[in-house]
Amino acid sequence: MWLSISGIIFIMVIYRNSWLPGGIALQGKEIFVIVILIILAFVYQFDLNILNNFLNFNLLRFENVFFLFIFFSYSISIFVYNRQEISTVFNVFYTSTFLGYTYLFFIKVPQILCKSKELMKSFFVFIFYLGSFITFFGLLIYFAGISPIEKYEFAAYSIIVHPNFTANLYTSFIICSVFYYLYYRIEFSDFYKRIVLVSIILQIISQLFTFGRGGYVGTAVSLGILFAFFYRKKIILLFPVIISLSALIFPRFLSAKGTGSFLSRFMLLIPAYHMMNENRTVFLWGYGAFSNIEIFSKYMIIYNILEENISDPHNSYIRLILMFGIIFTASLIIYILYLLSRLFFRILKSTSENERLFNSFLLAATAGLLVQNLFDSGLSSTVFFHIQFFLLYLGIIRIILNSKV
Repeated sequence: MWLSISGIIFIMVIYRNSWLPGGIALQGKEIFVIVILIILAFVYQFDLNILNNFLNFNLLRFENVFFLFIFFSYSISIFVYNRQEISTVFNVFYTSTFLGYTYLFFIKVPQILCKSKELMKSFFVFIFYLGSFITFFGLLIYFAGISPIEKYEFAAYSIIVHPNFTANLYTSFIICSVFYYLYYRIEFSDFYKRIVLVSIILQIISQLFTFGRGGYVGTAVSLGILFAFFYRKKIILLFPVIISLSALIFPRFLSAKGTGSFLSRFMLLIPAYHMMNENRTVFLWGYGAFSNIEIFSKYMIIYNILEENISDPHNSYIRLILMFGIIFTASLIIYILYLLSRLFFRILKSTSENERLFNSFLLAATAGLLVQNLFDSGLSSTVFFHIQFFLLYLGIIRIILNSKV
C-alpha cells in the first residue's frame, strides 16, 4: 500500500505541474489529497509495533538525538512562534505535508524497498520508464515545433509548465537511469541494453534543451561522483574528453538565457537577507512554512526585485531558514552531512562491487540534489520534485548505515 500511495502522490505532483488538462486546476488542492492519503494509509495499517518502536527509541544514539532535535525545533517554530500556520485549514494541511512526506518517503518507503531486492529494482524500472516517456514526448513536440506554452518555445519542457521544473525532474531521472544500467546490465539482453543507453542519451540531451542551469549543475555533480567511484582511476583517462566536450557544448547552453537571468537569481537573496535580519526571533524560528511566501513577495516589492511568478529566494537552505529558522535548518544540514560522511567512508571500505556501486549512487544522487538546491527551492517544497527523491535516498542511507551487514 505504501508504495502505491507514494507512486500516486509523485504522479499527482507531476500532473499538478503540467500543462495537461486539469493540471493547473489541481494546484492548491493536491495538498489535501497528499495528507489525507497518508493519514488513511497510516490508520489502515496501524499496528502496535509502532508503539513498541516508540517505547524502545534509544535516546543515547547520536542520530536519534539529532532527529528529535530537528523535530522539536520544527514543532517550536510552528506551535510557539508561527501559530498562524495552524490558524486555517489550508495552512494546517500545507504544514502537515512536511511531516507526512518525512514519514512516507524517509521512513516507510525505504523500509519496504530495503527488504526486497525485487521491489528496489522495480523502483528503478518505474523511474526509468517514467523518465523515458517524459523525455521522448518532450523531444517529439520540441523538434516538431509544438509549444503548448508559447513563452517557453525555446526549450524542451515536455508536459511540465516550466523548463526549470523539467530540468529538476531530469536531474533525478538521469542518475537513476544510469545506475539502473550499471547495476542491472548483466540481466539485460543486448537489445534492451541499447534501449536503455539510447534513453539515457536522450535524457541528457533533453536536460540540455531545458536550458536549466541548476539542472546542469545537479546532473554534472551526481554523474561526476558516481563515475568517480565506479571507474576510480580510469576516470582520469576520461578527463580530456569530458573537458573538451564541456568546453564545446556547455557555453552555448549556459549563455542561451543571457547573463540577466543568471544575475537575477542572486538578486533574490537581497529580500531574503533583509527578512532574516528583521529581528532575532524570525532568524531563529522563521516566518512559517506558508507565510514566508507572502512576506517574501512583499520584500521583493520593497527592494525593487521584480521577477515574474517568483515567491522564494531560489535557494532551499535560505528558504528553510525563512520557513522554520536557523536552528531547524542548521540541525537538518548537520544531520544530512553526518549521514553522507558515514556513507562516504563506508564506500571507501567496501569490498563488494555491487555494494560500492549502490552506495556510490546514493551519495552521488543526494549530493547532486544538495548542490542543485543552492540555486533552487525544490528541497523546501512538497509540491515540486526534489524532496521526494531526497528523503527516499536519505531514508535508504540511514537503513544501510544502521544495518549490521
